[in-house]
Amino acid sequence: MKPLLFTLFLSISLFSCNSYKNKEKYEVKVGETVEIYSATNSCCFYCHVSKDRYKHLKFIQSKTVDKGSANMEGNTVTTAWVFKAESIGKDTVVLRHLYAADECDSSDDTPEMYIVEVK
Repeated sequence: MKPLLFTLFLSISLFSCNSYKNKEKYEVKVGETVEIYSATNSCCFYCHVSKDRYKHLKFIQSKTVDKGSANMEGNTVTTAWVFKAESIGKDTVVLRHLYAADECDSSDDTPEMYIVEVK
């Protein structure tokens, strides 16, 4: 994780009432939803690399779950990527943290990967 992103995430974790912490692996049943979180500010964004590659999940939406402090310029915002389990099997959600000028498929950074097993 990049130092800036880690600092922002740590700040959110320490000063927020809610804890938006991801797991490396999720186990859900058919019909259930899972939320995977990302935190960023105006310098950066997240790219949903695997959006069209799922066999057992359906991407539902991305939604803001924590707007952070309204009085802070460059405020950190936490987003939830929401998926619905549609059939039994495993899929991997891949997110890539990018800077403003980056493109989803051109970054050299290691992507964040989350395994979702539907039982």
